Amino acid sequence: MTETTITDAQVPEVLDALDRWIRQRSGLDPNDYFQPGLARPGEVVAFHTEQRTIAKQRKTAMDALAEAWSLEPSGDALMYAFGNDRLQWDGEKLNYVAGQYFCTEYRPAAERILTAYCGEAKRLRTKRKGGPFYSVSEIKALNEANGQYWFSPDTRRFFASRYGETIYGGWFFVSSEKACFNDHTRVYTVRQADAYGSITTGDQFPTRARAIAAAKYAAEALTEATG
Repeated sequence: MTETTITDAQVPEVLDALDRWIRQRSGLDPNDYFQPGLARPGEVVAFHTEQRTIAKQRKTAMDALAEAWSLEPSGDALMYAFGNDRLQWDGEKLNYVAGQYFCTEYRPAAERILTAYCGEAKRLRTKRKGGPFYSVSEIKALNEANGQYWFSPDTRRFFASRYGETIYGGWFFVSSEKACFNDHTRVYTVRQADAYGSITTGDQFPTRARAIAAAKYAAEALTEATG
């Protein structure tokens, strides 16, 4: 998933950027297909075929954009959509790493992001949201309500997991675990919950005190970043 945080309020800004991205001229250059005055019939046909394809790509991308605008904004869904795609949002603008030929790729890239966004936004719309949280029990309840298994007895048993109720900054907590099939020492892990009760794994530490300090630091950093 993209490392740039996108809030619900920022979704219109990103969609506007995608709109401009789709509308920009392709820059398709006939010199990439044939030499002026020396063009063979097949080369000219290939060039005009590419032009028509790019025009169709504009329509399908704009259709996907229209659907995206019709949905309730979801920053989580948009971050999911960008994922590890070659098209990325850096917080201010779109950046793209071309695969072979930008002119034929840039609109499908936008359509790909928008289609993924619409699908994920619809999926998340059916899920319960929560947070900030005041106890691990609240996170556990939401995790289970949304059909997830992070807190399931089997998972806890397999990793010999332990966790208290303390929450740092509304989203972070510390768990400890060790693999049940060996005698590895127990490690302490910083965990972060999201608004759907999903759990992200952070750094691991040899002591609870160091993990708690890291969780507090992460909570402070998140508070500063989100205002």
